[in-house]
Amino acid sequence: MAEGRERLYQKLAWQLFAELAPGRYAVGDRLPAERELYIQCNVSRPAVREAMIALEVQGMIDVRTGSAAHVRSLPSETDTPGFNVTAFELMEARLLIEKARTAIIQPVVEEHRAMLNALRVHDPAAARTAMRGHMASVIDHLLFAAEEEAVEAARRHVATTRERSARAVKL
Repeated sequence: MAEGRERLYQKLAWQLFAELAPGRYAVGDRLPAERELYIQCNVSRPAVREAMIALEVQGMIDVRTGSAAHVRSLPSETDTPGFNVTAFELMEARLLIEKARTAIIQPVVEEHRAMLNALRVHDPAAARTAMRGHMASVIDHLLFAAEEEAVEAARRHVATTRERSARAVKL
């Protein structure tokens, strides 16, 4: 999709977002039915559905089968929803996150299983070894997360410095 070009469902999602923001609705309120919305907004039914999905993905509404959408949360003044993300891109991201989560969780489950098995057979040496392995893994994950955070902070700092330098050169 070309930069700066909004699709119809995005415009409708922004319109509905704007109606949620000033408090026209309360949490739990029922939004107008799909049919009402597409007639009222003069758009197609698929555009209304995609706009509703965009709002649902942002956590603002719940779409219930056989019923209209209901307000789940009201946006604050600082909320900036990402309606420019397509459903396909969102699914791709979700699959990547789920794969990463599974890759992280599975070893932890195995570590816990090893500790539990050692405790069940009353083997303190094996339990101690399993616990030490688990703690080493936890510490490694924490250090990795801290390292990633520090690298990201350094990248932001360098980007800011580059921007300042570029502005100074233009003067």
